[in-house]
Amino acid sequence: MNVAHRPNPKITLVTGYMAFQGVETCIYVVDVTVKNNGAEGEITVRCEISSAGMYEMQTRRIYLTSRESQSLQFEFYIYKSPYTHPDICNMTTYRAWAEVH
Repeated sequence: MNVAHRPNPKITLVTGYMAFQGVETCIYVVDVTVKNNGAEGEITVRCEISSAGMYEMQTRRIYLTSRESQSLQFEFYIYKSPYTHPDICNMTTYRAWAEVH
């Protein structure tokens, strides 16, 4: 495929926050906005989070036209047990990136 005729995605916003924390679970949310600066096509958006004793990544495929932006919300459900690290819900890192295949 000609590079000039491929999507050129750019992540324009990544914001993470704790949406819920209970005794046995917590939910961490990462809001991601991606803009396509190239030709229309399929884009893969990946988002990952990590904390003490935990790492998780999610992947979504979206189709964007040229110059189109789309906001995505990734929700990570974290289950606590007596065997998990006590700080498992305290996210230390989150990031997102976009790829074209």
